[in-house]
Amino acid sequence: MSNLFTVPSGMGGTFTVKLLKERANDRISVVVHMPRNPDWHGYRFTTDISKLTPEGNPRAEQVMRQITRRAENRTHLTRHCQAFAALSNQDQSRLLDQLDRGTDLDVVIGRAYAWQLENEHNTPA
Repeated sequence: MSNLFTVPSGMGGTFTVKLLKERANDRISVVVHMPRNPDWHGYRFTTDISKLTPEGNPRAEQVMRQITRRAENRTHLTRHCQAFAALSNQDQSRLLDQLDRGTDLDVVIGRAYAWQLENEHNTPA
């Protein structure tokens, strides 16, 4: 599980980032988390929330776009994205398959929260 996201770098590649702070107009401040690349590690910038994809699961981009369109406000938007990103790639794929079969996004996000809580509860301290 990870709270890391991938976002386009603007230079033809991507950055792995962590979320910092929500901004106005569906934008968010992020910090690059790439310890093996000291030139960019720690670099901070602001990006559109809709450009975030959970690290390691490119199919998740469709969920992020849907969350961005449907979230009630920016706080819900960030929480929904974080809940989805905190899931394992396998759980993310299961939810994406449910969306592909026509399951409502609100149901999928509810399951993401439930699975996230279950995983936190089952993780040894």
